Amino acid sequence: MSSFFKVKAFKKALPKSLAAFTGTTTQSLLEKETVQSFFRGQFRRLTTGTREKPYEIIPAVEQQVDQLIEIFDRMAIFPQKICIDGMPGAGKSTFGRSLAMRTGLKWQTLFWSEVRHPYPFKHGIIYENLRLLRTQPIEFFDVIIYIEASPEVARQRILDRDRNGLLADIVHLPKLKRVGDLAFQMLDGKEIKLENSSARIKVRPPQGFNDIQNIKTFLDHKGIDVRTDGYSKEELLYACCYGKPRKGYFPYVNLGAYNDDILRGLGAALDKTLRRVIH
Repeated sequence: MSSFFKVKAFKKALPKSLAAFTGTTTQSLLEKETVQSFFRGQFRRLTTGTREKPYEIIPAVEQQVDQLIEIFDRMAIFPQKICIDGMPGAGKSTFGRSLAMRTGLKWQTLFWSEVRHPYPFKHGIIYENLRLLRTQPIEFFDVIIYIEASPEVARQRILDRDRNGLLADIVHLPKLKRVGDLAFQMLDGKEIKLENSSARIKVRPPQGFNDIQNIKTFLDHKGIDVRTDGYSKEELLYACCYGKPRKGYFPYVNLGAYNDDILRGLGAALDKTLRRVIH
């Protein structure tokens, strides 16, 4: 076949090749549990107005919160400003709502966009977000609650709750956990652990949590050369873990999440093109 006819055949094959790529890639994506979870959440949002499943009381969490209230009573403290941080799906919302019902405080979950800059926190509220410790001034709070979860557990819980299943694909959960764990570690104060719970608590000591100075000291001890005055807390924490300051969403994005699905689509498109050109 001459070059002229090959080019002509290739041009004629393009629409079918594009259709093959789109169809194969879409089918591959729709077979993923994460994508199915995402669409279930979107359907719930259309029908109920929210992607959240109805709140359910979990007896184990209720017991954990009861333990915490007893600890507060023994310490004779009555916190009015509480921060809850932790991995996606770790149970921050469930714990926060249960604690709010027992303390009379309000419960408020914050969005990623709201913690890009220092947030105007108020008294009498339990705030919850997975980036609070790494982005916000923490000295405002009386109590910090950090709820741990392994990347595997976090991934499964993200899928189970159908809030945004794509997070399990596009977010690098181990990296997110490593920085979050360090952010809690950098807080001064005695760590309190609840029985049969992944929640870890620190009450603000008289001298404060002192996390910024602890982060700078950590960087010095590791020999990481970062001009600390020019970076945010989030950037400094990332530098502690990975050697370079980074902030925002992009450092935690799993760029290759859908490579296999795209390659399947490209393979189907190439097959269509070759069949048309050769024959």
